[in-house]
Amino acid sequence: MDLLDLKAFLDDVVDSFAAVLDLELTIINTDPMLRISGTGRFRGRADEEDNWERSYTLQVMQSGEPLAVRDTTSRPFSVTNEPIYYSILLYPIILGGGVEGVIVVASFTARQQKILLEKEESLLGYLEKTADLISAKLEQERLLHLVRTRNAQLSGVFEAVKGGMLLCSRDGEVLQINKRARRLLCVDQDRAVYGRCLEEIVAVVGQALRSQTVMEKELTFRQGGRRHHLTLTVRPVPDDAEDALCIVNPFSALQDTIIQHDTVSFPFDLVTRNPQMLALKEQIQTVSQNSSNILLLGESGTGKEVIARTIHASGPRRSRPFVTVNCAAIPETLLESELFGYEEGAFTGAKRGGRIGKFMLADTGTLFLDEIGDMPLYLQAKVLRVLTDRQIDRIGSSHLVSVDVHIIAATNKNLEQLIVRGEFREDLYYRLSVITLRIPPLRERREDIPLLIDYFIEKYNQKLDRNITGIEAGAQRFLQQYGWPGNVRELENCIEYMMNFEHSQTLSFENIPQRIQRGNRGAPGPSAPAAPGEEDRTLKEIVRDCELRVLTQMNARYNGCPTLKQIREICSRLGISVASYYRKMEGAGDR
Repeated sequence: MDLLDLKAFLDDVVDSFAAVLDLELTIINTDPMLRISGTGRFRGRADEEDNWERSYTLQVMQSGEPLAVRDTTSRPFSVTNEPIYYSILLYPIILGGGVEGVIVVASFTARQQKILLEKEESLLGYLEKTADLISAKLEQERLLHLVRTRNAQLSGVFEAVKGGMLLCSRDGEVLQINKRARRLLCVDQDRAVYGRCLEEIVAVVGQALRSQTVMEKELTFRQGGRRHHLTLTVRPVPDDAEDALCIVNPFSALQDTIIQHDTVSFPFDLVTRNPQMLALKEQIQTVSQNSSNILLLGESGTGKEVIARTIHASGPRRSRPFVTVNCAAIPETLLESELFGYEEGAFTGAKRGGRIGKFMLADTGTLFLDEIGDMPLYLQAKVLRVLTDRQIDRIGSSHLVSVDVHIIAATNKNLEQLIVRGEFREDLYYRLSVITLRIPPLRERREDIPLLIDYFIEKYNQKLDRNITGIEAGAQRFLQQYGWPGNVRELENCIEYMMNFEHSQTLSFENIPQRIQRGNRGAPGPSAPAAPGEEDRTLKEIVRDCELRVLTQMNARYNGCPTLKQIREICSRLGISVASYYRKMEGAGDR
């Protein structure tokens, strides 16, 4: 911006001068060197190009100093026939150390020349003040232009941001808000809703400004019969104790950033030719289309989470979050806050801004409660209430929040037996087991072992950058005859181990882990090598393996998951106590 942009203002200045004094005044811009405004003879020459090469104006622009020329006969004015009456006073308009233009007062008649010469000193004082006025006006306009530009840029940034943004003052004034925030806060639809939300936002802004830290909060409200759940992040503006930037997003945006969606379509990693597993595939395809609670039963390592993810990825919630909670892996004292979340200040050490629980994170998606049999009784009651009412209460909160969650639970324990012991709620069991799916252990689907071996070889060829083409026939037969107490997980670990140590393109028997070689409870095939190290096993280990084989065979009569009544029948036949049965089975799980 330069003096050319102030033409209307400068016209008023020269007109005011002409109304008081019978002298001529003109204002000339520096770059480009151009007459902007003028009075009398100068008025007709405004915006015209002049020959400034030897002018006094150019001299002032170059020196930056005022100039008074009483006798101009050496440089006659080109448009007058009376050069002896032409006297001029010139004053630079300076801003930021540079000459922006020049104000010129001139005489064209003897009377005008007399006035100019008599009032030279006062006229120079007037020109000084006028030049300062014009400089101040130019600086003001430049600052206003800069502010407008910055505001336009800020507005552009505000509108370009994907989330909702507000700039709020400490006293609750909304200085700027983008369209996304207006839509999320229902500004144009419901002023009452917006007012309530604004009160909450202002409260968080105050906390953030007092502590000069970033604050986070959830906003929940209803509008038009629909529940809106938003997340609010308030960040103080640097070096500003009065304003804060507020970012508002739908809660689903938070879910998208911290939850990995399973976009793989059905079937998901179910490698099988076993009739039970093929039937399970069909069941999964059926039950995945609704939101009935599902209970998965199976030993550790059978792939319960894979099945849960398959159900989620095959159903209508596939684009929503899949959240996992391992009830056995989280300390009992932390499990409640992990599941339900808590408000800020709910207890000593509570995180500033509170914590979002897994139920809330899984809203509109699927929550997988793994090892549900290890959940403490007091939490079972709270989970039952959520399954019944579809509402959660965060620790320290005074209100309930509705959630829409598909529950899939899993366990490797006999829940019916835990009910008899008083360790699991019967009402929760029936609520969870609307649909019960049993996953057979690997020893009951040995025909799948070659398929799984090929699958894991291909998987770890990519992961380990190897080029293994297969496995020796004897090694494969050996692995098919192994008991696999760790099921598919143990088989996968075995193949990964072998591929790390294999130097040829075919997996060999020598690279089977020694633990598996020593623990093989099946008879080798006719062309399979004998398991080395058998003579190193103790009698206790041999007896333990034999006992486990017998118990496993007995359990298989009851689909591998006998009830307490059936366990008592097994113990009666074998002449052992129920406690001995559990001790021997649990000992096998530790191997």
